[in-house]
Amino acid sequence: MANVEVSKNIGPHQEKSLDSITETTESSVFYSDHYTIHSYQVILNGTPDPTTNLTFEILCTNDDGNKDGEFPADSDNYQAVASYNITDSVNSAGIMYSDVWNFKYAKCKITVNNLGSVTNVSVIEKHNA
Repeated sequence: MANVEVSKNIGPHQEKSLDSITETTESSVFYSDHYTIHSYQVILNGTPDPTTNLTFEILCTNDDGNKDGEFPADSDNYQAVASYNITDSVNSAGIMYSDVWNFKYAKCKITVNNLGSVTNVSVIEKHNA
């Protein structure tokens, strides 16, 4: 006799996690434990000039502070799973990122070294089960 495992499809989760960012900012922590496909879109308001210098990172962790909960505030020890520079010559149109991974918690971060002619930055993320 075969064993059958049934899982529940909890559907996609989409949100604008960062909006109109003008300084270094981290998004809220997302409990990503039930999702395996992760996509991020970084949108620039304006066109980068030679002084524009930004970094977009996706930070993840499996460490829940030994609390074994589903509460993002418990998470600790983040590491970058992806990091991209944005300048007038690298990723100047923004970033589209998608990957498959299984981390318990995720958040993204925009580091603003210089906006240049970009007035602000937004990030839309989508997670699928």
